[in-house]
Amino acid sequence: MLLAFTPVDAAETVPRAVSAALLSAGVLLVRPELGAVPFVPLPAVSAQFVRGLSERVDLRLRYDSVGLMSHRLGAGLRVRLWRAHGWSIGVGVEASAQQFVVPYQDAYLGGDLATQPTALVTHRWSSAALTLAVGPTIQWMVVGQSGGQTRADLRPHLAYLDVGARLEWSRGPGRTMVLGLDLCVPLDPDDPLGLLGVLPRVTLGWTWSR
Repeated sequence: MLLAFTPVDAAETVPRAVSAALLSAGVLLVRPELGAVPFVPLPAVSAQFVRGLSERVDLRLRYDSVGLMSHRLGAGLRVRLWRAHGWSIGVGVEASAQQFVVPYQDAYLGGDLATQPTALVTHRWSSAALTLAVGPTIQWMVVGQSGGQTRADLRPHLAYLDVGARLEWSRGPGRTMVLGLDLCVPLDPDDPLGLLGVLPRVTLGWTWSR
């Protein structure tokens, strides 16, 4: 069954027994704070698979990559809590693992295990939807290696605060386009990647649902 309009990255969860795929690409702006180097754009890609488990809950699998230096795999659930008069409120939680290679001081290799709870608000029209989302990333373990030395941080801590907006609009039965703007704010001053500063990201993508 093709759906006329299904916002995928929204507080509106995907209906029961419906599957959707979201592919997007964009640019992440990095400020390395190294000498006179200004903001540096890095390509970002994302793939997401969504399966509706009930009318209020869906399962999500995600892969993200930034500049082929960072790779994150995640799995989580999204729950719609309330819907009325075109508005929806939802929450999500995702567990993920990241592996990265950053060309900083020869090379910085590492990874983490993290969890991200997210709160979402969506306003939906007949063929478009706007979603605002906010959620902290909790890192449970961070491992890094540089200059032959390995560092491990096993303390659970708030690493980032992610704030995002998604505009989705229908492009035909079962197809939508997504324009996203995200802002990642580091919360841990001791984070070895804190040199990246605040990370804004703009993405454009397509979704298919059936």
